[in-house]
Amino acid sequence: MKTGWLAAGLLALISTAAIAAGNYLTYPQVGEPSFCASNNPNSPAVGGTTGQGGVANCVQTVPAGPTALTGSELVPADTGAASNAPVQTVTVPMPLIASGAYFDNTGVTNSGNNLGSYLTSATIPNNVNTWILDTTTTVAALSLTFPSSPLNGQILRVSSQKTITAFTPIANILQTITGTLPTALTPSATAAVGYTWLYNGTTSAWERLQ
Repeated sequence: MKTGWLAAGLLALISTAAIAAGNYLTYPQVGEPSFCASNNPNSPAVGGTTGQGGVANCVQTVPAGPTALTGSELVPADTGAASNAPVQTVTVPMPLIASGAYFDNTGVTNSGNNLGSYLTSATIPNNVNTWILDTTTTVAALSLTFPSSPLNGQILRVSSQKTITAFTPIANILQTITGTLPTALTPSATAAVGYTWLYNGTTSAWERLQ
């Protein structure tokens, strides 16, 4: 009896894992036509659940998806928080998917006299796509170290609201920055402000895009 219950429990666990791994296999796809998600070679040639005829032995048809994204879609995501955290799963609005997370740095750090002083060096946190230096005055010099654990294909944008007269991008440990390195960052009313890199996990290199 115990053996039977154990086998049943193991089977249920395996089945749950298999279902979870394919949660989206039967969802309509944006910009794609209807398709057959499941067929049974031993059944008669019938149409699917939504009337897809002409596909032999189709028993489950997925309808065509919308022609394009509207921007109002919500994408489910795991926060990566601990198992006892109050929030582990969230939905992410589509406009944020391309934007990623950003870090807005005012450029002020506490000094010994508590008056504050503009930073001369900083490190971009992990999982950040856009790092902004949000200062009110020109910065004489800034050395900016890239994230220590970037993801393959991660986009990194660096921008500043005011001129950085001497700007030095620095690759983190075991990384490189390819191409010509910028030496200054100057806001412009007619051109893009800042720089953009993409991380190539194969070569551990930040490749400049802009």
